[in-house]
Amino acid sequence: MFTILYGSETGNAQDYAEYLAVRLRYYGVKSHVSAFDDFPLERLITDTKLLVLICSTTGQGSLPRNARQLFRFLLRDDLPSDFLDHIQFTSFGLGDSSYSRFNWAIRKIHKRFLQLGAQEFSPRCEADEMGELGPDGFYKEWEAKLVERLGSKLMRNLIYNDTQPVTPATTIALDPNQSIDLAHQLENTKLAGDLSLTRSELLQAKVLENTRATTPDHFQDIRHVVLESTTPISYVAGDTCALYPVNDDQSVQDFLEAQPHWLAVADKPLIFKGDPPQADGGMIDLKGVTLRQLVKYHLDIWSIPKRALFAHLWHFVDGSTEDGERERDKLKEFSELEYPDEIYDYANRPRRSILETVQEFSNNMTIPLEYVWEIFPKIRSRQFSIASAPNGNRIELVIGVVEYRTILRRLRRGLCTKWLKDQVSQGDTIVFSLAQMGLQFKLPDNPAPPLIMVAPGTGIAPMRALAQTVAKGNPKQEMHLFYGVRNDEKDFLFPKEWKHLAETTNFTLHPCFSRKEGYKPRYVQDGLWLNKEKVAELILEKEAIFYVCGASGNMPKQTKLTITEIIKESGVAEAEKYVKDMEDNGRYLEDVW
Repeated sequence: MFTILYGSETGNAQDYAEYLAVRLRYYGVKSHVSAFDDFPLERLITDTKLLVLICSTTGQGSLPRNARQLFRFLLRDDLPSDFLDHIQFTSFGLGDSSYSRFNWAIRKIHKRFLQLGAQEFSPRCEADEMGELGPDGFYKEWEAKLVERLGSKLMRNLIYNDTQPVTPATTIALDPNQSIDLAHQLENTKLAGDLSLTRSELLQAKVLENTRATTPDHFQDIRHVVLESTTPISYVAGDTCALYPVNDDQSVQDFLEAQPHWLAVADKPLIFKGDPPQADGGMIDLKGVTLRQLVKYHLDIWSIPKRALFAHLWHFVDGSTEDGERERDKLKEFSELEYPDEIYDYANRPRRSILETVQEFSNNMTIPLEYVWEIFPKIRSRQFSIASAPNGNRIELVIGVVEYRTILRRLRRGLCTKWLKDQVSQGDTIVFSLAQMGLQFKLPDNPAPPLIMVAPGTGIAPMRALAQTVAKGNPKQEMHLFYGVRNDEKDFLFPKEWKHLAETTNFTLHPCFSRKEGYKPRYVQDGLWLNKEKVAELILEKEAIFYVCGASGNMPKQTKLTITEIIKESGVAEAEKYVKDMEDNGRYLEDVW
């Protein structure tokens, strides 16, 4: 068995892993795909011979959350140098060379596998988002070499044959042992309640508050969510809380209606065959589970379709008519690396969803029930930085609701925030999990360095948690918050709290309002520059720790350029090196998405 392990924060590395698995099946090579941390360690040690590692880099050279547990184990000092000498492997990294720690995650993983005795059987590759052909160009070349080397290992010529759909590794079928009246089963489905609560791997919490924190006339609804765990929990500032959204009932019905043959069995009990089903956060209770329930709780029908899905879908189109042949050929093009513009124009640019895709091709496409679990992506948890200091079993979150119109003028709403806004109310019980990330606010030789926090928008969440933590533990520790919003009347969150901190601790707020007429500074980098003497003093003389949290893109880059220029203007000749040393020593930290 060929094994493919991925570490993925936003889903890109997982998409490439699943696409590779589909491609290999058409080459006649079966493979098993899993997130790093979902793969049983004993299988890595005992029966893994050929291995592919695919991983993105998050933050400042960090591994994605679903790759850290396994990697922590592999970093143990007591592991012998021949611990993985039975494994031959290759790796594929996803990164952006505009960031200083380009592809650090896959480099660390690859290096550690070599240190533990694993051997390369095919060249590794580091894809660059900034490359002329993008990650696809790197992937295509890497896959070609991988297939060539794999054929040599298996001692046979691998020939690509996709004339027939591959047999699913995990299939669903009607349960032959349960003959239940459809109307009765549908009623049971309605009475089943929230099956999310049957996911035994997750924690549960009561929703104490789920309110809009911005004014009604502000363009974005930002939610202030307060949860209280039903069991004891432990976390620190910087840790994250994962929520597990579900599809709304109308979207599920629309999806089922797009394949009318599903409707007749949508509420009948199913069984799984083949490999056990897996999902982020574990499966709902599968006893008597129905297709409707699987779609609602596990299938990500509002995500943008990827190549791996199209590689399956085109096989299910009846090409006997002119329209059918055209649609089949179009779906096949979307699955091929040779036509990157086709899939971009159809799916990515207009943000078209899987639900819409199935609807648009429904006249000639019939997807067999047995393939449903195999081909459609699963709902992934959404990670949010905790916005409060530890306070018993209580957790606070700050979440921006995603709502916009696509170029097709269709309203698009984020799955998680739509669920949170429309389906989650005060008093409800939901499932969640915690992930350790942690923000340090001490240095080895300085137990209370100044903290400079830069937070536009919802990036305020971990900064609030950090400020509260410091205020409780060491109120004399100096803190400076550069908080960027549009104006002070509509989206300036927690104003009374900042005022209280300024009055009772060594905390200074530097507000930045980008849409307040006549106000300066407008943006967080402007605020840093206006206070450059103080910022330079804190960094160069007092060893301040510098935090940046917010959306990726221009803000973090401009912030780093501003800090570099401030340091350079203060007389440091090699300012870029100084900032890089800050990163290496844990004094310049970014959390961007």
